[in-house]
Amino acid sequence: MLPLTSITTDDKLDWFGTVRGRLGVLATPNILFYGTGGAAYGLVKNSATITVAGLSAVASSSDLRAGWTAGGGVEGALGGGWSAKVEYLYLDLGRTERTFSGLGLGTIATETRETTDNIVRVGLNYKWGGY
Repeated sequence: MLPLTSITTDDKLDWFGTVRGRLGVLATPNILFYGTGGAAYGLVKNSATITVAGLSAVASSSDLRAGWTAGGGVEGALGGGWSAKVEYLYLDLGRTERTFSGLGLGTIATETRETTDNIVRVGLNYKWGGY
């Protein structure tokens, strides 16, 4: 077995977007409960530094990934064309597996990363022309 000193990783979701549908039910004439889901995409940046027996190797990647998203929320009409909402989204951009090798030592480590996120949004909307 190799004398593994350390592995330091850094994962970032630089930006993401979604293309979703929304289906809901009116609880009252002014309050909508809804579910939402569809496609998600985003730029995922990963980096790792591996130090073995005093020697270091650095690896980094930047991938445009695609996946899915699902969630739900509530939106309420405030009057005069204004509404407010609270929404939750779960985002899944898939799994990547990488093998680190080098330093003349063959395979040093293998890692599996899943890119997911939990997002809560609070919003204020205005509909031109009122309700």
